[in-house]
Amino acid sequence: MKEPPPYALFRGSGNSSLDFELRGFSPDVSHYLKTLHEPHLEFERAFRAEGIEIAFPQRDLHVRSRPIGSRTAPDDPPG
Repeated sequence: MKEPPPYALFRGSGNSSLDFELRGFSPDVSHYLKTLHEPHLEFERAFRAEGIEIAFPQRDLHVRSRPIGSRTAPDDPPG
């Protein structure tokens, strides 16, 4: 719908993100999924066309060794 017009809100920043919320109005609730889907596709297409890549958070995983047959983690108290 053109009235009321759609708008965007800057909601804040996350660990690795700038968080925006887009708001728009539809005359019929049956358009809900399509209304969500189409803007996401447009953003993805526009980013790809401009060479913008979305960085996903990287996580390091540290694996500790424990003696064979041990049932507890190395730092767990006996019991």
